[in-house]
Amino acid sequence: ELAALGAAQLAELARNQLGPDPTLAQLAEQIGERAGGNPFFVEEAVQALADAGHLQGRPGHYRTDGQLDHWPIPDTVHALLAARIDRLPPEAKRLLQAAAIVGEAFTAETLAAMVELELPACEPALNKLVDGHFLLHDVPTGSYELRHTLLREVAEGLMLESQRSTLHGRLARILVGPAPEKTREQTLVVRIAHHWQQAGEWASAGEWNLSAARWAASRDMRITGAQFQLAMTNLERAADTPAVRRMRIAARAGLIRMAQFMPIPAAQLEQAYAEGRAMATAEGDLVGLAELAISYGSEVLHRGQALAAVQLHTEAVQLCLRNGLSETVGRFRLSLLLTFFSAGQPLEGIALVDQADQGRWRQEPIGAENFASRGLHALMLAWLGDLATAQTELSAVMHFAEHEGRNSSWMHAFMIELAWFRGELSDVMHHAQRALEFAHDGGGPFFEAVAGRAQGLALCLVGRAAEAVPLLEKLTPLSAPGGLAQQFQANHLATLARAYSGAGQFTKALQTVETAIASAQASSSRLWEINAWLVLLDLPPEIISRERAVSALKQLEQLIETTSARGYRAWLQKAEARWA
Repeated sequence: ELAALGAAQLAELARNQLGPDPTLAQLAEQIGERAGGNPFFVEEAVQALADAGHLQGRPGHYRTDGQLDHWPIPDTVHALLAARIDRLPPEAKRLLQAAAIVGEAFTAETLAAMVELELPACEPALNKLVDGHFLLHDVPTGSYELRHTLLREVAEGLMLESQRSTLHGRLARILVGPAPEKTREQTLVVRIAHHWQQAGEWASAGEWNLSAARWAASRDMRITGAQFQLAMTNLERAADTPAVRRMRIAARAGLIRMAQFMPIPAAQLEQAYAEGRAMATAEGDLVGLAELAISYGSEVLHRGQALAAVQLHTEAVQLCLRNGLSETVGRFRLSLLLTFFSAGQPLEGIALVDQADQGRWRQEPIGAENFASRGLHALMLAWLGDLATAQTELSAVMHFAEHEGRNSSWMHAFMIELAWFRGELSDVMHHAQRALEFAHDGGGPFFEAVAGRAQGLALCLVGRAAEAVPLLEKLTPLSAPGGLAQQFQANHLATLARAYSGAGQFTKALQTVETAIASAQASSSRLWEINAWLVLLDLPPEIISRERAVSALKQLEQLIETTSARGYRAWLQKAEARWA
């Protein structure tokens, strides 16, 4: 633990700040006693005494004309800072309060715009703030920042609420700049939404919350979920207009999509869906209706109902295509493909989304609009048997994602699946580690479950199944009913059964893989069912009967045929040879 400094240590610090003048020795002891363990108080106390004229000279070389008869400054750092700020000239105080609203590093131009002055008129006050140790100035870059976070808190606290709101609004407008659409793709979006909210401009706050959620969707799901929730809150406080009502619908759809990434009560989700549909129907908002249907379909898939999700997503895409809303299909292409993929209908899913742009998304260069769907498409190609193209495409997608700072956790997990298909295992542990790192950084429990299962598979593939067992057991609750990765329960259990088998725990392996098969069949997750049958057929003959194996082979062959999963034919042939 980092404990508070003692009075003697703080007195020594004060002596360094004051200098060796013997008349200041007692003052150093006083400051050390009153600092309450806080070294920042020491620095501010010395500066306050100099500002008030009790000290002459410069830091480290002060002197005094006589002993201080009484303690002339407050005893707490907050009160001390407030007193120093109150003594500033009006222009310097205005600039410091504007700096407190910005909070981060800023330019002189930004501060001048916030206080509505020309830059030359601000320079003397800025210099005074630097000389007074309120601001730090980085001369090479020309940027400024507050010297200490406590300064921000105290300076903000000295403002009236109306002053704070005005400054937040001005800063939001400055950050938006002359090209709002370009700004929506930058890291500024979360800050802009915050400043609109602090300004009390609820409609603008909600609009930028939605922009921030879209920006964060491929970077950090925690930010995405928080921004959708803030959007709902802010838009409810906004004046009722058609634009606001459309955004309220979009906020509810977004919240529904977040249910697989963050815990949201089922009753809240159902209420959001019902409210959103009622609003969209009343407004005649077809985009809103389609977005709600796609979002709710993803939630239905999350609950383990793949075929019901396919139905909802098919209807939503058809609604878009009938009404010329192909852009909406493009926005949610990843969600649509994942549903059809999970249900064992990869070709049908690709054909459906192809209708929106005649399949151009699969031919165009990889970029911000298509990289995520191209990543899933690569894995679909592996399932369909085109391993070479799958490898090339997934590698290109991962390169783009990491270069652009997107969360590529699930892509590294896919690389392990692809390595299993190709039988090239040299990099699987590298991809497992990277998948976990990205999941921890910005994915939350959903991506941690996906990455953890992938790591378990990688350990099994390199002959370390015993290490995979405790890892997968720990993650199992996340894919259980009600967990954040429920839609992957069958696949997770199949991998756990593989680990049990590799570790020689064959009875547990059989029990677990039978549960995985039942889960896949109950949820209509046919691709996960294929994985489970392969694990069962890899168990020793003394663990499963020949009749069960023959039945499993027939079921596996039928699934591969109906799902067009040609990539699995080699594994089927291996299983058939083993049981011949």
